Amino acid sequence: MGNLLQGFVWIALGIALLGLSGKLSEWPLWLVILLQYGILIGLAMGSTWVSGQFQELASTAYRDEFRSVSIPYAVIAAVYYGKCYYELKKSNEILRELNENSGS
Repeated sequence: MGNLLQGFVWIALGIALLGLSGKLSEWPLWLVILLQYGILIGLAMGSTWVSGQFQELASTAYRDEFRSVSIPYAVIAAVYYGKCYYELKKSNEILRELNENSGS
């Protein structure tokens, strides 16, 4: 149950970080993605380190935490940025049509 709850927290935090990308729209996209991922993985590794101060961790704890945070984040980020790309492409097509119609 604890792992399920922890996974939910990491996914919710990842989604929240993705939601902040609109506030960072002046920055290059690659930098925003790297910053979001860096914050998320830093928090995950930090929480693993803190928990290691109170209990013994498995020898693969950091690798396991890295995988359990990175894989869902990569999937969610790909879907999120894919949807953003599609919406931007659709908006550009609508703007192009409006410009063509207003010029006629």
